[in-house]
Amino acid sequence: MTQQVIRQDWLESERGWGFRPDGYSLHLTEEDRKSYIKAYWDRMPDQVPDEYSRPSGDPETFTPTPKQFAELATQKWVQLSLVTQVSETGLDTTDKKGNIMSAFVPKRNNVMNQAIQFATTAHGSQVRKGNEHIPYIFHPIDVANEVIYYSGLPVEELEIASVVAILHDTVEDTIVTGADIREQFGDQIAEGVAALSKDDSIKEKDDISKVAGIKENLERLQVAPVYVQCVKLADRTSNLKAFPAMWSREKISSYLDEAKLIADTLGQASEGLHARLLGRIAETRMVLSIAK
Repeated sequence: MTQQVIRQDWLESERGWGFRPDGYSLHLTEEDRKSYIKAYWDRMPDQVPDEYSRPSGDPETFTPTPKQFAELATQKWVQLSLVTQVSETGLDTTDKKGNIMSAFVPKRNNVMNQAIQFATTAHGSQVRKGNEHIPYIFHPIDVANEVIYYSGLPVEELEIASVVAILHDTVEDTIVTGADIREQFGDQIAEGVAALSKDDSIKEKDDISKVAGIKENLERLQVAPVYVQCVKLADRTSNLKAFPAMWSREKISSYLDEAKLIADTLGQASEGLHARLLGRIAETRMVLSIAK
């Protein structure tokens, strides 16, 4: 593994603007020249714009010491590429202090990034219920975070579960259809999202029909893959982090009862997510009891 830098000097503009760091291409007095140089560099970007200057020959690739790189980086008349770490698995980059960061692997996270963009567009200007300042997309991303950090799923299932988490409300809450998800992300993701979406044939007109809808959804989830069950646990945990301001104590208490049913039904899917959900339920019940 070799650390390399691509370095290239820049010359005076071909347009004759006198873009030299020493200013000698301008017919000025010494005092004016110094004044010009100061004013010029004060407004100059870190890299001389391509449209104004031309490079001096071919770029030079070499391996500098940290001291050499620091010196070069302060010279505005030198073009430096991204510091790279070339390896078999991909491209590692360094941070501003020269510490090696995570490897960049071509195409890694492509599906995840596509899902975030898709869901962001689908949810559009939607906001979290009861809070118009929080874009709705924050919720599915939070659900994905819960899955990633607490599900304990094997690596090969983690990306699928995360993508399902990000997309889980698109069919239920937007104009996106299951067919759209299938076309964009394939059968596996589409089936996961479908399992997490409410059955439109069950209209929640009252508490009885709402309970029926929850039970129907849980019955479908019980035969769904474990990673889909994990998304459901994470979804309810995320929803328990904050409640709409207009909800009554009775509404919150009922929602907690639903959460307990979800935890009891799907808890075997993930010990970590099960514990997270039960913990959130207990904390909220405690807050409700104190707030009486």
